[in-house]
Amino acid sequence: MTLSITSKVFRSLAGAASSRSILSANQIRTASAPFTLSGTTSTQSRAPHHPTDDSSVRFFAHQATSSTTTETSDRYAELVKETIKKMMSERREDVDEQKPISDQSLEGKFNHFKKVYDEAESCLNDLQEITPDAEDYLDECSCARGAVEHAFTAYVDLLEDLRRANESQLDAYLEVRNAHAHNLKGLRRKLDELLMVKPPFRNAA
Repeated sequence: MTLSITSKVFRSLAGAASSRSILSANQIRTASAPFTLSGTTSTQSRAPHHPTDDSSVRFFAHQATSSTTTETSDRYAELVKETIKKMMSERREDVDEQKPISDQSLEGKFNHFKKVYDEAESCLNDLQEITPDAEDYLDECSCARGAVEHAFTAYVDLLEDLRRANESQLDAYLEVRNAHAHNLKGLRRKLDELLMVKPPFRNAA
């Protein structure tokens, strides 16, 4: 059984979209195919060591407990945690028959994630510079929150693509992948810190 997160869910998590944000509900998606647990064996051969081991669970589980500033962030983080656990507990029968991914295609996947990450970082920088009493402050909060969630979703997609990589490709991108995971945690911390200092609401006069 596969698990997918619909655009309706992401709309409720992202909130009102900013008119300047490039992120739409249809752009925010997650990988629907399940991950393979490291060390799991098929009836014929042992599955290669893909980047979906316990470190992935710890990485995403951390997000479910690190966000304490808004109910939306908590709800999304918990959803991500449960989705990853579900995906990693399942295994498709035809996992060994998946088409290998080419070096060029894999490079394109990493480049796409980098663009999504850069957009999230840019939105956070914009939020950091704006004051809570600014007219478009709430839009900036929505943009930053949605961009960070989109970056996490893009990382899940990247992990799914890496399931089709061979050992040589995994070794080649190991450091880059670990750096992306570290940077993503940094994005979440920065978002939480900004919303804690400047909550996305205005007090009534």
